[in-house]
Amino acid sequence: MVLKSLEGKIKYDDSEESEGTDGNEARHEACSSLSQNWTELLKALNSFVENPIENSKTKCESTGLIKKMNRLEMCILVSFWNDILERFNSTSKKLQTIEIDLTIVINLYTSLINYVTDLRNTFSHYEKLAMEKSEIKEYKVVRKKKRKIPYDESCQGDTSFEARESFKINTYFVIIDSLLSELRKRKSCYDDINTMFGFFSNMIDLPVIEVRKKATKLQSQYPEDLDGSFINECIHFHGYLKSLPGIVSPKSILELCKIIEDHNIADVYPYVDIALRMYLCCPVSNTSAERSFSVLKRVKSYLRSSMNDNRLNNLAILNIECEITKSISYNEVIEDFAAQKSHRKI
Repeated sequence: MVLKSLEGKIKYDDSEESEGTDGNEARHEACSSLSQNWTELLKALNSFVENPIENSKTKCESTGLIKKMNRLEMCILVSFWNDILERFNSTSKKLQTIEIDLTIVINLYTSLINYVTDLRNTFSHYEKLAMEKSEIKEYKVVRKKKRKIPYDESCQGDTSFEARESFKINTYFVIIDSLLSELRKRKSCYDDINTMFGFFSNMIDLPVIEVRKKATKLQSQYPEDLDGSFINECIHFHGYLKSLPGIVSPKSILELCKIIEDHNIADVYPYVDIALRMYLCCPVSNTSAERSFSVLKRVKSYLRSSMNDNRLNNLAILNIECEITKSISYNEVIEDFAAQKSHRKI
């Protein structure tokens, strides 16, 4: 069920962060469906419980899900995660496009950090939405745990919160702080890459002194791959770009690579070509295939554990090359297959 698949995500597990954008999209669809069909799902679960034909296991699971949904905290988290996953899913799709520039990536991460930070002040908004949707006005009273006090201490300094404040501080703020920590950590990685390779995207607009400075820093990071002549090549390539008639500042490093290939000048700027290809091979700029590979977890599930590697590889290729797959005429394929496997006598 949708609610059961979302239950683990609502508790926020950092270990699931590496599953890729396809996982984020699946969670967003599940959370959005749950948020939009809250009342209908409750009716469906109640029908399972009241149906005498259903087995005891289904009734027990439905009863447990009903108890979770009949809590104000659950409804708040569903509305909260629905908004977050919707923004994260849209941003992740943009981040995984091939043509995107590192500067835009950093700006998108910064916007997400600002967005999540602003959510700290919107708890009352989600609380109001949850009360209107679930028609529940009270939080679940959590039994206070008694702390064992040593003989040389006292409990006078202990602070106890009400159910609302306890949920807000121990759950709502914890989720936001965890998200901010992960976003800042990932943004810092993009900042490091942009510091080294970012000057290529606006090289034509930079002065020669700045190009020399940036090229020297990049060459010092990869001395075994980039020769000392790389700095002079960058300055020469800077002049080449300016000499092209009607040249417009390239929007991405991929366009610079295409210029070198289309003009057949890779032998003139060999180390510039190497530097550009190094960047294009970095995971931060080449993650569009991640959506295809993240599907493999669902394709190769325990229900299809007997699938051999050959079939799995073929399915992966069909998914990765989806544009070619959609253009294939399946009627011709079926006719050819039927003709080869036909056992009818002529």
